[in-house]
Amino acid sequence: MESSEFFEDDIIRFRIEDGILFTYYRKGASIDLDGAKKIVQNRLHLLNGRVLPMILLDEGIKEVKREARIYLSEGEGVQGISACAFIVTNPFTKVVVQFFLALNAKSNAFPVKTFSAEEDGLKWLEAYK
Repeated sequence: MESSEFFEDDIIRFRIEDGILFTYYRKGASIDLDGAKKIVQNRLHLLNGRVLPMILLDEGIKEVKREARIYLSEGEGVQGISACAFIVTNPFTKVVVQFFLALNAKSNAFPVKTFSAEEDGLKWLEAYK
């Protein structure tokens, strides 16, 4: 299903609401480099030139391959995003995400922070609208 403010496929779901890009990684999804490029292409099409803060919610993604992580963290992979709030409820996933963010701290193109509650992430993103 696709409209001017919503996109969905087997890997990801995007929704723009109140000036924030909601991004949901699908349960069981595995993302390789081609999948990452597809995600970015669809995100940029939906944003249509806008730059918005993004809240990213993981519904139980299976894996993100190394090449895909690199692509999604630099260059074209970060276009259209002013800040990113990762909502992570699984303690193990939170450690992995924080470790990845620490490794890439110097190359982060925008502010990134992890939260365990969606409300906290949304509140933090208000400053980046």
